[in-house]
Amino acid sequence: MYDQLGRVASVIEVPGARHHIMLDEPLALVAAIRTLLSDWAHSLPGAPGRSEC
Repeated sequence: MYDQLGRVASVIEVPGARHHIMLDEPLALVAAIRTLLSDWAHSLPGAPGRSEC
């Protein structure tokens, strides 16, 4: 999927999770979602708090 999205999407693996990630690894899923949300604003060009290099 990462390649299909042009390598611009965040990818987080959750070890031990299978088809039902919420049932298989609920705490790891919450951690993964928090990680994605914490970096969400930083991934947009011109987002507040982002410095252009």
